[in-house]
Amino acid sequence: MSKNIGIFIHPESGNVGIGTSQPRAQLEVFGSVVPSSNLGYDLGSPSLRWRELYLSGNSINLDGTLISRDATSGGIKFQTPSGAPVDSFARTLTASNTGTGPALKVTQTGANSIAEFYDDGNALAVKIADGGNVGIGASIMIDKLCIASSGTTDYHGIRFYEHITSTYGGFLKYHNGEDRLTLGTTNNSIDINALNIDRNTGSVGIGTTQPQANLHINGDINFTGVLKQNLINSSSIRNVYLETDTTSRSFTTSYVVGMTWANRTYNAYSRIILDIYVPIRNNSASWGGVYTYVEYNVNSSGWTFLGHSGYTGVMSSGGGDIGFYTNTFFFPFNIASNFTCQFRFQHKSYDDTGYVNQSTDAGTGSTNSYGISTTQFFSKIIIIELSP
Repeated sequence: MSKNIGIFIHPESGNVGIGTSQPRAQLEVFGSVVPSSNLGYDLGSPSLRWRELYLSGNSINLDGTLISRDATSGGIKFQTPSGAPVDSFARTLTASNTGTGPALKVTQTGANSIAEFYDDGNALAVKIADGGNVGIGASIMIDKLCIASSGTTDYHGIRFYEHITSTYGGFLKYHNGEDRLTLGTTNNSIDINALNIDRNTGSVGIGTTQPQANLHINGDINFTGVLKQNLINSSSIRNVYLETDTTSRSFTTSYVVGMTWANRTYNAYSRIILDIYVPIRNNSASWGGVYTYVEYNVNSSGWTFLGHSGYTGVMSSGGGDIGFYTNTFFFPFNIASNFTCQFRFQHKSYDDTGYVNQSTDAGTGSTNSYGISTTQFFSKIIIIELSP
């Protein structure tokens, strides 16, 4: 082969050789091939393309960006001619298709991981293991998704954003230093811990990060269902209400309406206990006594009479103090939906004039050091709402 050979056409095959007299293909060039001007010509065209390109080197230079193959790992690298990473071109890797298949398909043969992604500190960010388990910060994945962090006092978790903003949403995170799992919400960029699960005991805390029982609630509870113990209904107190009547009331021998108490809403199937306390007296010059009876009104359907008390207390002569009347009523309501219920008193005297909420022997002092008023002049009711 002579370097002085220009163009040679083989007489039998018609193959053309440039720089060679023994062309082995329709065109064989002994030497480099360059265009006559930079960025002026194409190799092939959009409609006429070369099928395959075979190179003996390990890199392609795309206007200063080297696409090279690592001889050891077989991986593809993007570098400058000096071997430095290409920051301006390789920062984003985009894969797209025409809608007929996956934009990116990776097939791993063997037991090695399918893909691994590292940050600039060479710390593992994401790993897809053989079999498809995904790790975020985790190198060993025993479930489909595993999340880990390298710190011993920080936490790692999952956040849910509302309308693509971190100001509102929710989160699920594990505290490395406190050994607990927390479920909560984010309101105006402030995290609110709603539920905490202790790692060691599995105890659940609501309103507390250190549950002391299987379920530890620090706060109020409101429920409309049935509380059960060993699958048996267990009564529980839902609400307790205390009301006081301070109005001085007088009456004679005919019933008059006394205090009409608040109209309250109760849960379906609730049972109600009503305790009443009524301080009374009668100024009769002979024997005196007072009648008191209670009425109730459900869903504003009308008043139902429960019966009167008869003579209240020990009758006395000469206008002496009678004392007070107490009683307890139980209402086993069987109402399938939430309902309202209201109570009221009616009073009359045995003779002459009777009084409620005036001076009696029940006490005339003031609040003591325990915060309890020793003046018991006023009528009171206590309403206890029980679950079914």
